[in-house]
Amino acid sequence: MLFALLVGNGTGFAQTPPGTRILNEAKGAFRYKTGMKDSVRSNVTATLIQSFNSIASSVNINVSPSAIVGNGRDTAKVTVAVLDGSGDSVADGVLVSLVATSGTFPGGKDSIHLPTVNGSVTVAVTSALVSQQIITAVITATTQGADHQLLSDQSTVMYFPGALKGSVVSGPTGRPVAGALAVARNESQVEEGRDTTGSDGKYLIPIHAAGLYTNTISCQNRFGDQVQASFRQDFPIPAQGGIAPIGPLNAISGSVIDRANGNPIRQAGIHVSLRPSGISLAAAGRSLPAFQTTDARGLFQFDSLNPGVYEIRVDEPGYAGTMIVHDTLENSFMIDVGLGIADVPAFEVVKSVNRRIVEIGDAVSYMIEIRNASPATPLTNIRIVDELPLGFVYAPGTSRYEQAHVPDPSGSGKIEWTLSDTLGAGKSARLTYMATVGSGAMDGDGINHAYGLADNLAGDTIQSAVTSAGVVVRPGIFTDHGIVIGKVFFDELEDGVQEYAEPGIAGVELWMEDGTHIITGQDGKYSLPDVKPGQHVIRIDRRTLPAGSTPLAMQSESAGDGSTRFIRLVDGGVARADFHIRPPQQASLQMTVAPDRDSGQPRASFVIRCAAAPMPSAIALVDTLPLGLMYDLGSLRLNGSPLPGYTGHSRSLRVEFPSRPAPSPRRDGEGYIDSVKVNIIRDSTFMKRVGVVRPKLIVSYPHRRDAVFGTVETFALHGSPVLGSASPGEMGKNALRGKEQETHTGSR
Repeated sequence: MLFALLVGNGTGFAQTPPGTRILNEAKGAFRYKTGMKDSVRSNVTATLIQSFNSIASSVNINVSPSAIVGNGRDTAKVTVAVLDGSGDSVADGVLVSLVATSGTFPGGKDSIHLPTVNGSVTVAVTSALVSQQIITAVITATTQGADHQLLSDQSTVMYFPGALKGSVVSGPTGRPVAGALAVARNESQVEEGRDTTGSDGKYLIPIHAAGLYTNTISCQNRFGDQVQASFRQDFPIPAQGGIAPIGPLNAISGSVIDRANGNPIRQAGIHVSLRPSGISLAAAGRSLPAFQTTDARGLFQFDSLNPGVYEIRVDEPGYAGTMIVHDTLENSFMIDVGLGIADVPAFEVVKSVNRRIVEIGDAVSYMIEIRNASPATPLTNIRIVDELPLGFVYAPGTSRYEQAHVPDPSGSGKIEWTLSDTLGAGKSARLTYMATVGSGAMDGDGINHAYGLADNLAGDTIQSAVTSAGVVVRPGIFTDHGIVIGKVFFDELEDGVQEYAEPGIAGVELWMEDGTHIITGQDGKYSLPDVKPGQHVIRIDRRTLPAGSTPLAMQSESAGDGSTRFIRLVDGGVARADFHIRPPQQASLQMTVAPDRDSGQPRASFVIRCAAAPMPSAIALVDTLPLGLMYDLGSLRLNGSPLPGYTGHSRSLRVEFPSRPAPSPRRDGEGYIDSVKVNIIRDSTFMKRVGVVRPKLIVSYPHRRDAVFGTVETFALHGSPVLGSASPGEMGKNALRGKEQETHTGSR
């Protein structure tokens, strides 16, 4: 009989340090039936203890933003966090595999393997090039856990060819409204998509095809009333690739409120007006002033507005109420604008501020307009009470009443002026003062409230409605944000330098990756303040360039695409991104002026060349002569034929060309050639020896900015001191010798 006893020798610790090597050996002892004892040993095994925080237990992936333009250039940020069993970040070097069903990672790859750094992996995914469709890409992150177990997590990113965007904000503070519903419907009123605003108050509805869409936004105001705004947007989505999201014009919704108790006045037919205040507004949008009447709930609403500063007033006899609304957020639907009114004589104060955005340390100038709209009653003993925003301090010695110094107000946070002036019936006056912005202003809302007190002839004290003015406070030099500057210009020499004769291009729209956009000024320059430090992408909306112009990829920051610039902004720094544009080449204008063979009058001859592709939607030749020179419109000829409807004399010339591709008298391999001839006459007021004309050719294309081609022609005039009494033939030779012509093939 065999009796065996197995004894295991080993050493272990509850918390063995990483890197410890443990040896294991087994020994067996036994005895034969005869009573003889014996033993045997096993082989030796070694175990290496791994670091606990290098073993992954969970993977979490996040993609932001969750929807981007499917133009093959826009990117979303993919972040993968890897945690160990204790919920802490794993050590550096844990390998994470990323796979995208659509779109690419750096290097044009659809999969990538990256090690963790500080417990996470961060990489950009570039959108696919979509074609009239919405693509949802699945991003999968995978890593290895304990016992070779695979851990994974997924997230999605949407690539869209176009989208409706906008925001819903509450009141003049501009605070975002969550939970508002935005719905997009096509021309057949079929729903294409919907989105609900989050904590930032923003919505985004991807659109898959070009067309006319209706965007309806619905939400509740603070009084429980359902408010709604509808906008119609045209989407010119290209056949391949996407465009940046398009937002609507603004809308403002509000309630007429009883100032005494703060409740809405549920009355229909109250007249409310909206006027621009403080600044001039752009020409687009609705004409101002605008007028509305409240519905049965006491609600009013103004739509089709541009961002700006507005004054909203109650225009009802026996009531007074005015407020200033700073509506600076683009594409926003502003709700909960409370317009307080009071049943008082026509005594009101209106407050405004000289700037909308301020920084800590700035000085802000306020103006309070005091109005007595009574037809017969003067006001005396006028007092103005003003409650400054948190962190704002009155600047001593800055009070002016009708441009004259007045004593400083009493009080500190809530200040009060006593004005000895009598305000006559139908009169108004202005009180101005300044305040400084302290560091505590970052904790306030930047809004102050003011009202007026005055005595009437009976000795009764009356009070105006409360007026408000607000500013947005930014940290200024206390922030790490920087500024991006640059310019967009025609680089005819293609040398990367803007020469004197290479103008900037106005009206070009530029977009950043976060949706921020700006339009270049008259000189083609732009500046984007308050930009977060880090890597950014700026690109041109090609539709806003003159038709036929081409962005030049002349810098490494373009990555082969002249309409895009990659920049890096350091903390509090300045980054520059210029865009070099090749001028249009698809058309040209040439002009000569020589004496008419019969009359001897100067005769202008224009030669217009225009490429057949792309086909222009309209072509026009325009010019305006100097004073004393006029075109004889009756002599006008297009391709040798008279033009009907042109008679008399005029300094201005505009010739509309027939729609293409109608047959043209001359057509070469590059397109169409047309000629225009017209006589030039002068009167006794023109005493110069030479005339100068600067005609322009305007070529229009659908959904694109016009391309403009110009030329300059200088010519001698018959009977001038230069020519004396030369014959028509000799005058033609002199005119040719004196001609100075410069033809510009770029858009101007």
